[in-house]
Amino acid sequence: MPELLFELGVEEMPAKAVEPAIEKLRLSVNEGFARYGLEVGNGRSFGTPRRLGLLLADVPEGTADRLERVFGPPARVAMENADTLSPKGVAFVESQGPDVIRWFVEPTKRGETLCVERRIPGTPLCDLAPKIFLEALDRLSFPKVMRWGCSRETFVRPVRWILALLNEKILPIERYDLKSGGVSYPHRHKGFAPVRIPHPQDYVSLMEEGFVSVFPEDRKTKLLKQTRELLLDSEHLGELKQQAIEEVVQLTEWPRALIGRFDERFMALPGFAIEHVIFRHQKCLAVYQKNSKNILPKFVAVANLPEDDLCLVRQGFERVVRARLEDALFYFNQDLKRPLLERFEELGGILEHEKLGTLADKAERLEVICSSLSLPSLEGVAREKLSLAIKLMKCDLATQMVGEFPELQGRMGEEYARHFGYGEEVARVIHESTLPLPNRAELPESPVGISLSILEKLDTLTGFALIGLLPTAAQDPYALRRKALALVRIILGRNLPLDVGALFDASFAAYESRTDIKVPPGARASALSFVTARLESFLESNGYAKDALQAVLARSRGVFLGDLRKLDALASARQRGAFGAIGLNIKRIRNILPENDSYLAHAERLSKSAYELEEERALLEAFQRLESAIDEAGSSLAYDGAMNALEDLKDPLERFFARVMVNVEDRHVRAKRIALLAYGYNLVDTILDFSRLSLEKSS
Repeated sequence: MPELLFELGVEEMPAKAVEPAIEKLRLSVNEGFARYGLEVGNGRSFGTPRRLGLLLADVPEGTADRLERVFGPPARVAMENADTLSPKGVAFVESQGPDVIRWFVEPTKRGETLCVERRIPGTPLCDLAPKIFLEALDRLSFPKVMRWGCSRETFVRPVRWILALLNEKILPIERYDLKSGGVSYPHRHKGFAPVRIPHPQDYVSLMEEGFVSVFPEDRKTKLLKQTRELLLDSEHLGELKQQAIEEVVQLTEWPRALIGRFDERFMALPGFAIEHVIFRHQKCLAVYQKNSKNILPKFVAVANLPEDDLCLVRQGFERVVRARLEDALFYFNQDLKRPLLERFEELGGILEHEKLGTLADKAERLEVICSSLSLPSLEGVAREKLSLAIKLMKCDLATQMVGEFPELQGRMGEEYARHFGYGEEVARVIHESTLPLPNRAELPESPVGISLSILEKLDTLTGFALIGLLPTAAQDPYALRRKALALVRIILGRNLPLDVGALFDASFAAYESRTDIKVPPGARASALSFVTARLESFLESNGYAKDALQAVLARSRGVFLGDLRKLDALASARQRGAFGAIGLNIKRIRNILPENDSYLAHAERLSKSAYELEEERALLEAFQRLESAIDEAGSSLAYDGAMNALEDLKDPLERFFARVMVNVEDRHVRAKRIALLAYGYNLVDTILDFSRLSLEKSS
């Protein structure tokens, strides 16, 4: 079967752009083939800083021929008799071209009609593939793009060549003022002579000869193997190992690992600071003693070079790393000349936002919130210690070290607090208040750290809700979605039965007490809705069904841990298969209930003695059991009992609707039955919006 090769050659792309582009190109090409009813066999997408592409094997020859029917004039006009066409019939058949197989008379809604059947030839792969590749390129998107030369087309970096092959044939593709050819290019350090690719099967081996490893997974395997060979048995890489390797893989076409060293005097810096500095500037990996946090004065660097002699390269890495560590050591020593608490005054000059005041104002609001809320995690904590932790939380933002390396906020504050003797607990809280970090699993652990981390994020979201800057589109310049997601992760990760709505109330009250800002109508609902949306997206990414999320969160009261447990209980109940029938009956109740609410008054006075029929009394008892289960779930946040009681409605509801007429002529009987259904409907509606559940999934 045919084999396809497509490669787009570009100037060096940013590392973070490579992997998403590889995946998007793969998906777009597969979708393109699927639109034509073609299934691609074995295929691999690839990418380096200088190329993106796909290798596809076992590709179909093209689309198959198909038969098409075309209806023409009525038979009374097109036919002279049963077997002979009239001149108009002949003209119609001839107008359909040479691919007509046969003609015949077909009954239709407008009567007997002349119809022809013709064969539509399939489209060969050589015509389809260029179109599919061009459509895939159009669907690639990047945060930032550029133009070059006289072209009006854009891409993340200038495009330099296009390689497109179907077996030995060059596919005609024109884009970016370039025409496709049958050549690629080797590693930059092996010159700029083109490499002719005679067949897609030869591509990988020819690129390897040109010191280009096109598949990221191959480069990663090679890099890990080299690193293991360089390190001693008593050594291991630091915390950034996985993140760094993933990024370095997308920075190189031919990775070469090497060991560099730096002076012992830089060991005065905290180990995490050394690791961050050398990774941020040179994408080097710190080396630690095995089974310890003791950093060693050496690092693993990765060169994008094919040469065997890496002596000069090593010296270059060491020179740059030494300069960066020299800067960091200077900043660190300068920061140690002043106690951390003295920098609190400087927070008065650092604005969180021009409409929200300074970071010193933020600390004062957090103290107000802590004094107004009765958080169990803060019970027994000395007020002086809590006040000190709140003041120190942001003080490292005024240090030179964090000014140069903002990602170290919290970590440096913890280090300085420990150095100046503020106590281990307070030091740890400073770091925990910044957790969780994006793409990192670590959550705050201490009760005070958990509380202050939550309240700090809550205060930020409250402030931006007050001034109407919560993001509603893709742009999020203040990273508020990240704050809200962090809030969700802490609450769920630490199993906290917190009422987020009540927390927002306290936070809004703190703003009103400390500023002239008045809470606009809808601000609280907007803030809670914003965080709930992050809860929904977080849970959906963790495998929860979208319709279940919508049904549960539509009735969320801000206790996210309860929402999570309700979702788990709902998922278990749906697997048992009764929810489809219950949902249909809940929908039926909704259709029966009048539009006005006058019938609800009767729902307050329901009793078994008011009903004559056994089906009515049985349904009332089932509703009452559901009410008890819902009340218990509200206090315990355990919803299995409520879901079981909801499932138990199936038989009473079915018997009721099979044997009881609701809209009878007797208005008193009708009112009682409507009140019964309203009572049950309101109960169900307090825990689930059944209209959002897919009943097919619940059967």
